Amino acid sequence: MVTKLTIEYDGAGFAGWARQPDERTVQEQLERALRTILGDTGTDGQPLRLTVAGRTDRGVHAWGQVASYAHEAVDPLRINGLLDSDLAVLASEPMHASFDARRDAR
Repeated sequence: MVTKLTIEYDGAGFAGWARQPDERTVQEQLERALRTILGDTGTDGQPLRLTVAGRTDRGVHAWGQVASYAHEAVDPLRINGLLDSDLAVLASEPMHASFDARRDAR
């Protein structure tokens, strides 16, 4: 199972999308929240990791950015309860097994 997340954030407090040592990033914050709810591994047996349609740089805001991960969909309210107010999941939707946010971006 693959899930598509639609997210928004105020990038002022982030060092961009991608995980970086000793930096607060969107990817790190979302993956931490998802691992708290779903555990450390995805349905593919690999560590739970997000794929994004397009990475952003430090300070860049997003509204409607798409990411995906290999696990079940989670109620956005549940995820948002673990996130700071500058990052929110707008939707969490189950997709077909081959969906990939990066490769299926339009």
